[in-house]
Amino acid sequence: MKNPPIDLKGNRSHGFSLLEIVTLIAILALLAGVAYPIADRMRENNRNQSFLNDLRRISSAVSLYAINHEGPPAAQGPGQSPEGLEAFLERFDWSQPTPFGGQWEWIRNQHGVRTAIAVLDPEVSEDQLRRFDRREDDGSLHDGDFRFISENRYALVLDDRPID
Repeated sequence: MKNPPIDLKGNRSHGFSLLEIVTLIAILALLAGVAYPIADRMRENNRNQSFLNDLRRISSAVSLYAINHEGPPAAQGPGQSPEGLEAFLERFDWSQPTPFGGQWEWIRNQHGVRTAIAVLDPEVSEDQLRRFDRREDDGSLHDGDFRFISENRYALVLDDRPID
């Protein structure tokens, strides 16, 4: 067994040298530098998937509502559930922020579209919205199914036929 090094006073040292501590800190910093972007990307992917799942739930509920009521529900306003939709969309709180931040909003015959599920004032960056759009639609925030329908509303447009 190797004897521990002797310090300046002749005592045996059992600790770490300064070089070993600096090396350990450098390795930990390097690992943190690699892990942070990965964790950030994972958070964004989780947020995107949660948003997409919510949109699918709402879209399915609107379709069922439209079949039973011969048309989609009327618009209510940001953060308010369209009247009668609760029966088709259980345990969904329109007043809670969306996974992208901002407020849920059901759009009907407004902002140049017949029907859309919108986020009023999304809090994620435009770059993140563009990455989401590229993955789920056409990559443009100005056309396709996912797009800005007004300056502060990002939406999944369900029906964009001209409004009568």
